[in-house]
Amino acid sequence: MKIVGAALVLACSFMGREAAATLFNVELIDNDGPLILGQVDTVSDTFTITAWTENPLGTVWWSAADLPRTYLALDAAGASFDVPDGWDGTIGTDWAFINPETLGEAGWINGLFSSLTLIRDGWGGGVDGSGVIDTSFAENVWSNLPFGSNSAAPNGFNSVSVTAVPEPAAFVTLGVGLVLVGLMRRRSAG
Repeated sequence: MKIVGAALVLACSFMGREAAATLFNVELIDNDGPLILGQVDTVSDTFTITAWTENPLGTVWWSAADLPRTYLALDAAGASFDVPDGWDGTIGTDWAFINPETLGEAGWINGLFSSLTLIRDGWGGGVDGSGVIDTSFAENVWSNLPFGSNSAAPNGFNSVSVTAVPEPAAFVTLGVGLVLVGLMRRRSAG
């Protein structure tokens, strides 16, 4: 009985607490441009895009063809940036999620980006034609988004939504807690 009681107390103590999140679902919406869906992983410090479509009013911006596509969290010097486990969706001006491929290497539904530069796109920053990392944007801007075979520009989002993906261990703890409560009730009834 004491072991069951101790396990119940332990399980219940975790139930109301938010676990350290390592995955976040992301939705980026530009009403007259792209809708980008993906997931940020704070363990690998990456943003993986799973869906990229043009909203009905959008006609200017190109859409990614090679999905899923993974972007790396980098600081202004090009070093890996450690996205905090408790990330709130904010991208400061000291880091960004940047495509490891140039616009010419990346796949686009609308065509081939043919300009022979080092330009790389990204969420919150990118890389210019000379290979210089620019992290001066925030979470509401996609940098270097193509709109022609030789043209790219920043694109702003009307809505940025980031939600934590529940940790599987939290569900296990909840399940254990519910089973223990059931056992306690059953014992006290019998």
